[in-house]
Amino acid sequence: MPDFFIEEAEQSGLIVPITLQLVETTFQQCQHALQAYKHFHLAFNLSAVHFANNQFFESFFNLCKQYKVSSHQLIFEITERDLLSKHDIKLVKYMKELRHAGFSLAVDDFGTGHASISYLQHFPFNYLKIDQLFVGAIGTGAITESLNQSIIHLAKNLNLQIIAEGVETLMQLEFLQDHGVTLMQGWYFAKALTIEQLLTLLRRGKYE
Repeated sequence: MPDFFIEEAEQSGLIVPITLQLVETTFQQCQHALQAYKHFHLAFNLSAVHFANNQFFESFFNLCKQYKVSSHQLIFEITERDLLSKHDIKLVKYMKELRHAGFSLAVDDFGTGHASISYLQHFPFNYLKIDQLFVGAIGTGAITESLNQSIIHLAKNLNLQIIAEGVETLMQLEFLQDHGVTLMQGWYFAKALTIEQLLTLLRRGKYE
């Protein structure tokens, strides 16, 4: 359902106002966490539609100023399918400007699309997110399990920080730690939380 909804929103152009409304709501709810915990980051998924819209980033930056959110605490995640062409001058220009302004960029769901090493070298990413398809294969003996090591090795060679998605078991956690991965997300750590529950975890320093 989410994939269908997002695709429809992108095609209709509604994805931009929907995203901006989501961003503002998130800034409002997380304002205390952003100001009190400098290690706290927010990540937003962007598509090619956002980069093609002339008003999106202007509105986004205005929200950052309004809620006093530092660019260093924000990550834009872009899926492989949206890296349509490394020759898209406008896309590359926007991405470089975002990095220069202090924002972080992550290539999302890596391994499920068509991005190659040349894509990763061309675009100014500083994070690579390993898709949960590969993380879920850890310990199964499937060929996708061995691909984890290849992806991790590739990311390190390109000086990209790695984020593992969909970590659900201790075995997956230990495998990733043994291979130098320190940034992870998934149900092993917590399922969806209310903002109050999140703030409680932050106050306890559980995930620093």
